[in-house]
Amino acid sequence: MSAVTAVAQRTALSVARDYLSLLKLRIVALLDATAVGVMIPAAHGHPQISAVLAVLAGGTLAAGGAHAINCWFDRDIDAEMSRTRRRPLPAGRIPAWHALAIGIGLNILAFVVLWVGANLLAALLALAGTLIYVFVYTAWLKRSTPQNIVIGGAAGAVPPLVGWAAATGHLDATAFALFGVIFFWTPPHFWALAQMIKTDYARAHVPMLPAIGGERSAKRQSIVYAVLTAAVSVVPFFTGSAGAIYLAGAVVLGVGLVGITVLDLAAGVPANSRRSLGVRGDFSWGNQSLTATRLYPRAVARTSFCPRPGSSASRRRLRVRSAEWTVECAALLRNRPASIRSRAVADLDP
Repeated sequence: MSAVTAVAQRTALSVARDYLSLLKLRIVALLDATAVGVMIPAAHGHPQISAVLAVLAGGTLAAGGAHAINCWFDRDIDAEMSRTRRRPLPAGRIPAWHALAIGIGLNILAFVVLWVGANLLAALLALAGTLIYVFVYTAWLKRSTPQNIVIGGAAGAVPPLVGWAAATGHLDATAFALFGVIFFWTPPHFWALAQMIKTDYARAHVPMLPAIGGERSAKRQSIVYAVLTAAVSVVPFFTGSAGAIYLAGAVVLGVGLVGITVLDLAAGVPANSRRSLGVRGDFSWGNQSLTATRLYPRAVARTSFCPRPGSSASRRRLRVRSAEWTVECAALLRNRPASIRSRAVADLDP
């Protein structure tokens, strides 16, 4: 292979990576997981394969397209922030209109895929998620209020509704409860990240709560949303869509999430006050809070695969899934918070 050919291939791969980066596929994978995960309890363990494939494909296209439009709209903010200025659009490696065209095209295709492969309700919900993300969050709230992520975060909570609608053709209390888990979880997760890059937001004049209201305000409000997350996460058990393993996981993780946000707030007060609250040692509770918020939706999604046990075979499968879930949680908790932080901040929207 000649040097010229090798350079040309590297250039082509670099361009392809730039275009793929517009879609933010690591975030898309998490959104797809919440959409597909709810289809199993929604369909009582047996969702149609065609519907699952439609949700995977349509959800990837819709979310990736929404991210591409976000990159187009926020290219001016990206250019101001040290974390994002090397992205393809602010760096000038891709024409801005390409991102807009890709975003619109992918969402049209996503609507068709979900309508044909699942149903019209799932397609409309996915489109609604894109419209909320683009117009409500990106174009309006992000630049106008410190509460931007609270309302705009509804876009990220739409995938469970899409999955439920694709599996059942309708929405019910369980579907809206799963929407609520992601909706209420989003602010403490996002603010835990935003605290680490608040100077970047201030430089770009983006009114994120940690940069405008201060870290203590963000931490206090995170406790409220953590409590709401824990409360709404137990609803699927009481509607009969999930069993005891799910309830146990939701309760343990909910209490843990609330506890970590409380400790994160306590870590910001003077040392003598921390001792009076029983907080000892020099722990980085901000990092631990980030770890907990990254773990919570994954573990809740994992336990949503566990319906109420029936036959002995079902109970055996339930015990196996419980063991798998325990191992997965332990592995995530053993991860260094700094490594979780670096991956999460890299994917964070400005």
